[in-house]
Amino acid sequence: MRTGPPERDNVIKSLDDKGIAAADIARQIGVCRQRATQLLKRVRAQPAIDARHTAFNEMPLDQWLDQSFADMLWLTQRTRNALCNKEGLHTPRHLLTITEAEMLRIPNFGKKSLQELRCMMAARGLKIGQDADLSI
Repeated sequence: MRTGPPERDNVIKSLDDKGIAAADIARQIGVCRQRATQLLKRVRAQPAIDARHTAFNEMPLDQWLDQSFADMLWLTQRTRNALCNKEGLHTPRHLLTITEAEMLRIPNFGKKSLQELRCMMAARGLKIGQDADLSI
């Protein structure tokens, strides 16, 4: 069975645990309803999520926002490289100040990398491009 990005699985699992319907999960992670249903079935069939990702979810938000992308080993190598090579974009906190369109202009950063970051941010209740003035 093929597995997806762990952060997406974390988001799906947490939304499922809250009793949220597949259609709402689909909207939250940016996929069609049919794909969300497939992902939901796969996540429900998986054993408990890796401890590394559990620690990621339990990290305080202010600490997580300042963590370097280079240290985020759950991101794919392509996404990490693209983010680390972009000047002025070093932590998730920087994602709050940049739009998705600007992200897609980063060399070697495409729709899959963007989707991966959307899921990562959604797992923490954040969105790419949202206001940088968070009250943490």
